[in-house]
Amino acid sequence: MVEAKAGGGSATLSMGQAACRFGLALVKALQGDENVIECAYVEGDGEHAPFFAQPVKLGKDGAEAILSYGELSDYEKASLDGMLETLNGDIEIGVEFAK
Repeated sequence: MVEAKAGGGSATLSMGQAACRFGLALVKALQGDENVIECAYVEGDGEHAPFFAQPVKLGKDGAEAILSYGELSDYEKASLDGMLETLNGDIEIGVEFAK
C-alpha cells in the first residue's frame, strides 16, 4: 500500500482492513461459530520469540488455542531466521517501555 501511494502516507487502509477482519472473526467466535481461526501477535511458547504472530483458534471465551503455522519452505525458514534478531530487539524495547 505504501509503495502504491508512492511514499505519500502510510498503510492505514491495510491496518483498518486487518482490524475489521479480526473484529468480525471475534464476533463469529463469540456467537458460537466453531473453528474460527485468525492470525494474531500473541505471547507464546517462546520457540522463536516471546511474542510471535501465528494462527489462533477463537471461541466464546476468547483465544482457545495457539496453533502451529505449519511446515516452512527453505525460503520461509531463511526469512524467519533473518528477522528474529530484529523482532526480539523490538520486543525487548516494548517490554521495557511497558514497565
